[in-house]
Amino acid sequence: MRKIYLFAFFILFIAGTSNKVSAQCGTTPITGDLIISANTSLSGTYNITGLFRVEAGIVVTVTPYATGGCGELIINAANIEVIGNIIGDGAGFLGGAGGTGSSTGSNVGALTGCVDKDNCLIISTNGGSSGTAGAGPGSGSAGIGGTAGRGPKQTCENFGDVYGFVCGAGGAGGAGGGSYGGAAAVGGVGGGGAAYNSGNFSGMSISGCTTPLAGTGGNGGALGAAYGTPTGTDISLGSGGAGAGGGGKSAANGVVGLSGGAGGGLVALYAGGQLTVAGNISVNGQVGGAGGDGGAGGTTTDCCSDGCNECGERTFSS
Repeated sequence: MRKIYLFAFFILFIAGTSNKVSAQCGTTPITGDLIISANTSLSGTYNITGLFRVEAGIVVTVTPYATGGCGELIINAANIEVIGNIIGDGAGFLGGAGGTGSSTGSNVGALTGCVDKDNCLIISTNGGSSGTAGAGPGSGSAGIGGTAGRGPKQTCENFGDVYGFVCGAGGAGGAGGGSYGGAAAVGGVGGGGAAYNSGNFSGMSISGCTTPLAGTGGNGGALGAAYGTPTGTDISLGSGGAGAGGGGKSAANGVVGLSGGAGGGLVALYAGGQLTVAGNISVNGQVGGAGGDGGAGGTTTDCCSDGCNECGERTFSS
């Protein structure tokens, strides 16, 4: 379970050209100057006959794709002066949803209570689910779900009760990052369920209907397909990373994974005359959320009703 990393996307500064970008957002014609002197949000294309200026200390935020289906800010003006800041971080295509934490399995009621006390049963705990892929042409892929953990429950005997032990399930794999120019990170392998250690139960016997086995974490998702270039003058809306994997079940349920980060927005400035950038223009992708924790283990109460209350009357989980 690992955080998802989305890489920065790129800004295009071109002087001496105009109307070279075709946006999928609304177009606003402005006769004269457009001077931004208070913090505001903008999106779409602005065709300005005069000066476009962002004053010092002012922040222009690119309205996210999630809000209006755009995520772009394209300025065509006679002259451009960015003295303040234009921020399009996380304004691109959306990240995927996180995977659910597992709450199911077989005979899982015996992890927290006494079930069929005189017979051995096999308990299994399901692994965490993977998230969903991000959006966009370079969207990151989701990881693979974790595998189940298992083990036997306790059994009450006429002489010498035997304990049960169930290993934890694996978490789903981490999510792949959204790509631009082939730059992104693959998801990490999900966390494995806690294993069984017979040395912790010396002098006791375990139920024999199955052998405890810990679940394994799923493989991480692949990075998104390459589009665009890391250093060229091409520019596209950033793609989202996949959602993080959910945690595997034990006595407690696994925890849901968090959403993947959105890609960076698109900012393009075209000036027929002078273009000055003295402030900051940023279109970074977001860092996605963490994978879900695995469920905590526990012990049942004594399940046998004889005169010797001892640890062999319980089922343990990791």
